[in-house]
Amino acid sequence: MSAKMKSLFETASFLPDAEQVLVEELLKRIILAWDPDFTKATPTEKLAIDEGLYQIKSGETISAEELYRQLGI
Repeated sequence: MSAKMKSLFETASFLPDAEQVLVEELLKRIILAWDPDFTKATPTEKLAIDEGLYQIKSGETISAEELYRQLGI
């Protein structure tokens, strides 16, 4: 992280919680206006997502409910 970004975060940390939420929302809007595909997965992330979906479909994983049952939770 750049020194400018560290300074920005340190400055924002002095604000009350409600104003920090506003700063966060403003930054999100600025980033999305600058790069509308910001939320799109990178090629590496897409590969990991596709692999996970394949594992789910092929039965290589178990549901959270089954895991809880096996753990007695």
